[in-house]
Amino acid sequence: MTQMQARSLAAPGRIAIPREAAGGIPVLDGSPYGTHVADAMCDPATGVRFGGLFAPLAVAQAGLTLAQTFLAVSKGGIVVGHEGVETVVGPGAAVHCAPSLDLTIRYAAGTEILVGSCEIPREAGQAGVVFIDSALPYERLTPTPKEMLVEGEPPEQRGRTPVAVGRHWRISVWSSTSYHRKTIAFPKHEAMLLLEGGAELTPSAGDPFGFGAGDMVHVPGGWVADWHTRDTIRKVSCTYNL
Repeated sequence: MTQMQARSLAAPGRIAIPREAAGGIPVLDGSPYGTHVADAMCDPATGVRFGGLFAPLAVAQAGLTLAQTFLAVSKGGIVVGHEGVETVVGPGAAVHCAPSLDLTIRYAAGTEILVGSCEIPREAGQAGVVFIDSALPYERLTPTPKEMLVEGEPPEQRGRTPVAVGRHWRISVWSSTSYHRKTIAFPKHEAMLLLEGGAELTPSAGDPFGFGAGDMVHVPGGWVADWHTRDTIRKVSCTYNL
């Protein structure tokens, strides 16, 4: 299990995860070491893994058979192929792949991707490949209640959940006006790609951790911190409920 702290998956100068090379990747073209994977969290007990994937060179992987897998593009882009259909995913968009599919993924040079996966089996009727457009209209949500705020009025919050598998695995897009939530223990593991605005997390013991648009961040379930946004914020995220 990873150390209990929030971590940036890509941004230089923050709590960066080393870009460790992953070998043995089947490829159509380019280098077999064209993608580098860095784990923020790998929990053998639940099969949950969150991390960043970096492709400095253009590369294509073929014959991929994955678990439940979420890919959100921060930079560059990917093309996911399955049964003759190609899904193009650019910056700010995401895709979710059901397990046990025969996939091909092509990466543009300089691509950075937020990755989440878990070993939950495919449900009956679950779609194979789901494109997640973070620009689509969001539904109004019940806001964070006033008693959970440090100060001010409840924010306006909107979102939607295009993928939900079982009781634990969720892919969501979410937005909120500025607010400052009191310190709590995060109830779920979350990996998020921030699309707009900025946020600051201050742990019960430790220094504030700030991040902004384009950053990929992992927050482990059970980590104790407050949450402070000063502008409207928008994110796409993958969560595993504890």
